[in-house]
Amino acid sequence: MIEEIRALLARCSDEQRRQIFEELRATIPIHPFETRMNAKAEVILEALERAGALTLRGIRGIIGEATFVREVVPSLAGWEDVTPPGDLPYDAALKDGVSSVKVQVKMQRRAKGVAWLRTGSAVVEVQRTRGGKRDGEDTRPYRFGEFDILAVCKEPSHARWNSFHYVPERWLNPRSSNAALIEIMQPVALERDAIWTTDFAEVVQRLRSGDERPVLET
Repeated sequence: MIEEIRALLARCSDEQRRQIFEELRATIPIHPFETRMNAKAEVILEALERAGALTLRGIRGIIGEATFVREVVPSLAGWEDVTPPGDLPYDAALKDGVSSVKVQVKMQRRAKGVAWLRTGSAVVEVQRTRGGKRDGEDTRPYRFGEFDILAVCKEPSHARWNSFHYVPERWLNPRSSNAALIEIMQPVALERDAIWTTDFAEVVQRLRSGDERPVLET
């Protein structure tokens, strides 16, 4: 039966297929988020189309995070997603036969709609989206020790959402004013090097080695 329907659809015009799709779409939701928002996916996408640059920047960050969780993590042999619920300082907790690691996912920054490059490197912004105060301290900065690995989505440079560069958190640059805090703007190598890697297994090896950040030759 399915093959017969496929054969009939193959003989239909684009307009006929569109009409059939609209009839099916009226009874088949695309994603549970439609129920959560009480709006069709088409309306949600139209809202995003109308969104401003700041909103879209946040949406791209969420897409990068979702791509890591939905596409990259399942491809990592020997790793299990054990992320607990709640408001966490990381996006994913992954566990293998040795231990678990906490991964924070961020987007490579854009400037004027294209990948932002500074002194020959890409740029990633490493701080929380929203600020606040806790015990009198600013909660927007990340402190060293809140996660283990930074995963940077390189879609702005590579036009692929599943393109990631990884670095151990302790190899990130600290703030000059407070070495306990992670510097906001971090340079990201354009290609794999001694600090940044595209291989998750390699970044885990670097993390677990306990080695200090390498000094690159200039």
